[in-house]
Amino acid sequence: RILNAASGLSPGQQVAAIATIIQMLGMADFGTAVADGSGAAADRIRCALSFVELSLFEPGLTATTVAAAHGLSRRRLDELFLSAVGEPVSAHIWNRRLSIAAGFLADANRCDQTVAQISSAVGFANPAHFTRKFKRHFGCSPKHWRQQHCTPEAAARYRIKNRDPLRSVANAGGRG
Repeated sequence: RILNAASGLSPGQQVAAIATIIQMLGMADFGTAVADGSGAAADRIRCALSFVELSLFEPGLTATTVAAAHGLSRRRLDELFLSAVGEPVSAHIWNRRLSIAAGFLADANRCDQTVAQISSAVGFANPAHFTRKFKRHFGCSPKHWRQQHCTPEAAARYRIKNRDPLRSVANAGGRG
C-alpha cells in the first residue's frame, strides 16, 4: 500500500516519506551486520543510509560527499557499507537511483515524463550516462523497460501524448 500511495506524491513528499520510514527503521539492529559489531558503527551506517536517502536525488551526491558529511574516510565508509548492506557506498547510490528510476518508468502516472526528465529526477546529470547505467543494470534501455513494465493503457497514453505532430501530419497527407 505504501508504494501505491507514494506514486501520487511529489518528489519532495516522497523524500520526506522515505526519511520517515528510514527513521522508523532506525530501530533495526544493523550492528550484527557490521564487522566490528559496535553500536557506533551501526549508528554511523544508519546515519549514512539516511543521508543517502535524503540526498539521493541530488546530482552531486557521491560516496566522497557521504564520507565527508560523516567524518569518515571513503575507504572506512565503504568497509562499513560492505559489512552492513553488502555493497560499497557508490554502488548503493547508483543501485538506489536506478531502482527508483525503474519504478518511475513503470509508473502509469509518470508516462508523460521523458526518460531524460526521469533521469534528472533521480539525480543523474546526464541522460546518456543514465541510459548506459540503466541498460547495464537491467539489461535493456529505459525506453524498452517502460514498454515492458508500464500498463498497456498508460503506454498508449504516453505514445499518443508524445507523438511527433509533424510525423502525424506527414503520414495523414500520404493517405490521399
